[in-house]
Amino acid sequence: MKLIGGAPAQGIWLGVMVWCAAAGANNPVFAATAVAPRDSGAVQASTPVAQRLAYIESLLQSQTGLRLAASTDPQVKQLLSQLRERLAKAKTAAQADDTMRAEQWSREIMVSLMEASRRLPGNDEDERRAQQMSYQNLRQGIEVFQQAHQRNSSRLSAKEGKTAVVGFDAETVAGWVRDGDRAALGGDYVTANAFLLNAQQAITAALRDMLNHRTLVHELKIDTAEDEYNYELQRYQGYADLIPVAIDMRSPPPQTISEMLAVMDKAQWMVQQARLTAGKGDYPVAIRMLLDATDAVRTALRAAGVDM
Repeated sequence: MKLIGGAPAQGIWLGVMVWCAAAGANNPVFAATAVAPRDSGAVQASTPVAQRLAYIESLLQSQTGLRLAASTDPQVKQLLSQLRERLAKAKTAAQADDTMRAEQWSREIMVSLMEASRRLPGNDEDERRAQQMSYQNLRQGIEVFQQAHQRNSSRLSAKEGKTAVVGFDAETVAGWVRDGDRAALGGDYVTANAFLLNAQQAITAALRDMLNHRTLVHELKIDTAEDEYNYELQRYQGYADLIPVAIDMRSPPPQTISEMLAVMDKAQWMVQQARLTAGKGDYPVAIRMLLDATDAVRTALRAAGVDM
C-alpha cells in the first residue's frame, strides 16, 4: 500500500490516494482503471470454494485436527478417512473448475469434521479458551466488515450509481451468524467458528470486488483544527476499511487475523474517545488520539503483509 500526500497544512487542498497491492499480482487492487458496470442485483452468494477448502486444511492442522488424527475411536478414524478422501476429490474438482461438485464435497467435509469433533473427549481448557477467543474475534470482525461494506456501498452508490455496488447474500450470511451463535451457546466453538468464517469471507469478498480497480481519493480543505480532525478521522476510516480487504486477499494465519481484529478493537475504542474529546472542543488532543488509532490499524495491515 502506498499513501501519497504531504502532512496536513492549513489553507491547501490535499489529495490522498491509497493502493493495496494484491499478492503475486502486477495490478494494484485500487487502480485508476475503468470499471465495467455491474448488475445492481448481483450478490456474493457464498464463500469461494477455494477459501473454504483452505480453511478445512487449516482446521486439520489445528489442535482439534491433531487430536482427531491421534484419536483411537474407530468411528473418528473412519470419519477422518472419509473426510480426507472427500477433500482430495474436492481439490480435484476445484482444479477442474467443477465448482458445483467441489462445493458439494466441501459441505460434506464440514459435516464429517463437525461430527468427528463432537466425538472427541472433553477439550483441553486452553484449547477451548483459544477457540472461544477466536469466536469472539470473528463475531466482532463480522460487524466491523459489515459496517465497512455499508459505508463503501453508500459512498460508491452516491458517486457512481447502484451498479458500482457489489453485494453479498445477506440472508445466507445472517443464517451463518445465527448458526454460529447457536453453536457457541452450546459450547461448540469449532462449529461456531466454521460458520462465522463463511460469513466473514462472503462479506470481505464482496468488499474486495467492490473496491477492486478503484482509486480512493479524499480531497479536503483544512483551515481549522476541526477540519484537520475531520481529515484525520477520514484517513483513519480509509485504513480501517482496508482491514477486511487485506484479510481476504492475503489470507493470513488465523492467529494473525485474531491479532488484527484485537488491534482494530483497540483502535475503535481510541476513535470513540477521540469523538468524545472533539465533542468538548479539544481538537488537538482528539487529533492525537486519531493518529494513534491510525498507527494501530497500519500495524495490523503490516501484520497481514501489506507494504506501506
